Amino acid sequence: MTPFGEHPETVFGQSECRIGWKLYQGYCYGLARERLSWSEAQNVCSAYGGSLAEVHSKLESDFIKSLFVNASISNEVDGVWIGGSDIFSEGSWEWVGSKISITEYTDWGPNEPNSIVANGREDCLSMWKDMGEDCLSMWKDMVTIAFNTVHLGYRKVSARWVPRQLTVEMKAQRKTICTQLLERFTHDGERFLRSIITGDESWVHHYDPESKMQSMQYRHKNSPAPKKFKVVASARKVLLTIFWDMEGIVHIEFLEQGTTINSERYVSTLRALKGRLRRVRQDKVKDVVIQHDNARPHTSRLTQCALQQLELPTIPHPPYSPDLAPSDFFLFPLLKKHLKGNHYETYAEDLRLQRERMPAYD
Repeated sequence: MTPFGEHPETVFGQSECRIGWKLYQGYCYGLARERLSWSEAQNVCSAYGGSLAEVHSKLESDFIKSLFVNASISNEVDGVWIGGSDIFSEGSWEWVGSKISITEYTDWGPNEPNSIVANGREDCLSMWKDMGEDCLSMWKDMVTIAFNTVHLGYRKVSARWVPRQLTVEMKAQRKTICTQLLERFTHDGERFLRSIITGDESWVHHYDPESKMQSMQYRHKNSPAPKKFKVVASARKVLLTIFWDMEGIVHIEFLEQGTTINSERYVSTLRALKGRLRRVRQDKVKDVVIQHDNARPHTSRLTQCALQQLELPTIPHPPYSPDLAPSDFFLFPLLKKHLKGNHYETYAEDLRLQRERMPAYD
C-alpha cells in the first residue's frame, strides 16, 4: 500500500480563509503538504479549529476533487483522508467532527468498504485515485498509517544527531582503544579510575538563555501557557579549560581575552596543572595519567615533549564521541545548566561567578 496522508482541512463558519485555503459554502478547505496518518491529520485539523472534511453532497465531493487536481502534490500521493471512521463499531461509519452517521450521501467504490487488510481494521475513510488516473475517484476504507506501521513492527523515528562522522578506520581504532582501557580496568580496578585526570575546553557565554524546560511555570489548568521569546546566546564569551577526576575539580583556567588555545598556551596550562596536583593530590601525584581528546594543541610535538618533561603520562582517547568524552557527556552540561539565564556584564564578573559554580575547588 502506498503510504499517503494529504488531507483536506475544514474550519467552520468562515467568511474568508487564510492564504492557501479555499472557501466553499462557508467552510475553509486546505490540502496539507505533509504525509500523515489519518489520526495525525485529524489532530492537525483540530489544531486549526476544524476537522477532516465531511462530504455531504456530490457538489462538495467534486469541489474536494478539484482541490486535489490543482494541487502541486497530486502526482506524489494516491489519495486524501476525509473525516469518516468506523473505529468504534465495525460497519457503522460516521463523520468524526459532527458525529453524524454517514447515510445521506456516500460515494463508495466497488466492493467498498471491505475491511480486508489488518484483520478487518480498515477504519479510516479516504478518497482514492483509480489506477493510472490523476484525479480522485471514489471512497475507500483504509488502515490509518500509524496503526499499520505498528502492526508491521515499524515506527517513525528521527535521525540521531552526532557531532562527527567516523570513518571505518576511526571506528576500528575506537574499538581497539576501548578494549585496551577495559582490559586495564579489569586488571587494576578502581585504582586505575582514580588515577585518571581528564581535561577539556568549552566556551562559556556571558549570557546563555534558559531552555524551555528550565523556564516551565506552575499555572492553573485554565490559565494560558506562558510565552517565551526566542533569545540567542551572547556573542561575548570566555574559554574555560578544566581538569578533574573522581574526587572533583583539580584545575581550572579561563583564557585571557584576545588569546587562543595553541600548543604554547596548552603547555603553560599543563605546567600549572602539575603544580596544582602537588598541592591538592599529593597522595597520587606520581600515579596520575592524563586523558584528553585529540585536538591539535593536545597532540602536537611540543605538547608531547612537555608531558614527558612533566612526567605526566597519557592514556589514549578514542576518536571523538560525546559518550566517550567525559567532560562533554557529564561535566559541561551540568555546569552550563546552572549558568543559563544569568547575565555577566564584565569579564571579571564572569570569571568570579564561574569559579563560584565550580564544586570542590579551593
